[in-house]
Amino acid sequence: MELDQAVAGALQRGPGGRASGGPAQVSFLCKLLRLLENRQKRAMPGAVMLERLIALYIVTPLAIVACDADSSLPGQGVDTFLSVSAGTYHSCGVDGTGQVRCWGDDADGQSSPPAGLYKAVSAGGFQTCGVTESWLLSCWGNDDYFQASHPDGNFTAVAAGYLHTCGLDVLGQVECWGYSDLRDYGQFDAPDGEFTYISSGYLHSCALTGTGRAVCWGFDEYGQSTPPDTEFTRISAGRFHTCGLDRDGFIHCWGSDQLGQSSPPGGQFTDIAAGAYHGCAIDTQGSLHCWGCGDQDQGQCDEPEGSFTSLDAGYVHNCALDSRGIVRCWGCGDQDRGQCSPP
Repeated sequence: MELDQAVAGALQRGPGGRASGGPAQVSFLCKLLRLLENRQKRAMPGAVMLERLIALYIVTPLAIVACDADSSLPGQGVDTFLSVSAGTYHSCGVDGTGQVRCWGDDADGQSSPPAGLYKAVSAGGFQTCGVTESWLLSCWGNDDYFQASHPDGNFTAVAAGYLHTCGLDVLGQVECWGYSDLRDYGQFDAPDGEFTYISSGYLHSCALTGTGRAVCWGFDEYGQSTPPDTEFTRISAGRFHTCGLDRDGFIHCWGSDQLGQSSPPGGQFTDIAAGAYHGCAIDTQGSLHCWGCGDQDQGQCDEPEGSFTSLDAGYVHNCALDSRGIVRCWGCGDQDRGQCSPP
């Protein structure tokens, strides 16, 4: 059964179309709706997204009203976040009101987002890009290599790399932009086809098809753009390595393993993120696990305790959302420019 159908079926309506569930039922539905909303905002082709958004906002409007009124749930207000992204020396997130907030290095304006409401944000090398509430792209920060000069059109996801950026349009097609005459390893040569998920690293990017097959392009000297023949639900491109989460929740990494960044722990996980020389993941109990680092250790492998729902990895730091929607960042070490100090 589709998740939206399960949500709609779970909402038992009384006379006049009113929700008949008690507080426990409303709380359950709200959490389910928030989860579905967040998954949709990350990467979903337009046709499927439209169908699910109709189910979400028309079939279950009363549940959403109840969610908005329930201040005890995560993802509500300016002190909580719906998503978080870690760049080189800055971090950004979409807060509970739908606004983007950034912290850390702002030398190129990468931590000064334009006003407005956003569905997603991605912090890159020295640029940041987001998807607005109107499904348009907005980029800010360093544009020396045109990595912030985004195309027009409607997009469902965006992934900011080091000197390039890629996005998924509403048809699920990939578009990449940036300066192709400097360190051109094919990272701008987006593949044809329809995709549901995208991630950009240092000089390469990866995307997932509707069946979960990984397709990578760009720099491949260490094999980081040669994924295994496995079906994935998540993929994350780092500096010289890439990691993916298969349908059973197991981690696969490929590319450079010089610092142990491609040697993930065993077990089952729900989210994954590849940093410059490390990786991190959230297990099925909500605990964080990080690996790699080696002589590049700035504390990014010293994960905090707690229960977490999503995360992202940057150069020498990571940020994650806990079960309350609070951002926790760690690492930075002597590279600290404020990227580990969320608002």
